[in-house]
Amino acid sequence: MRKLIANFNNNASPVWRVLPKYIKVFSIYFFLHAVILVILLLAEAISHHGFNFRSTIYNLPSASISTPLGKVIVGIYLLKALVAWGFYKGTKWALPLAFFDGLNGILLWLFILLQPAIIDKDIIQTGVSIDILFLLPYTAFAFHSFPKIGDTSHLC
Repeated sequence: MRKLIANFNNNASPVWRVLPKYIKVFSIYFFLHAVILVILLLAEAISHHGFNFRSTIYNLPSASISTPLGKVIVGIYLLKALVAWGFYKGTKWALPLAFFDGLNGILLWLFILLQPAIIDKDIIQTGVSIDILFLLPYTAFAFHSFPKIGDTSHLC
């Protein structure tokens, strides 16, 4: 296991090495989550036994990842995985894409939170997800770092 982690760190870009740990943790989590969802989507597509794998993001549930909403959720995770890959490889587009991803996540989270109250004035949302606790620092980091793309000295 130590050798695997050492190999992972040795192949990382200088940008990855200076990212804050919480951004690395988010990146690894979302990358792995996206890979698993794609595998489950393929398994669901070739299955003849009616498997339904569920997923959720920002308190937006899907009964199956092969439904249109499920595919949107898989797409959101794939975008996050692309950002993670960009951070790992040190691409110039990773920070702007991370900011775009985080801002869209906050807007989607707010819409899902407020949508029941907009449609039916008597409904009060009770199942608030904690995703916002991760989205805010992630987006703030991307926003703070956005003007300095290419200069990794500010990430230390």
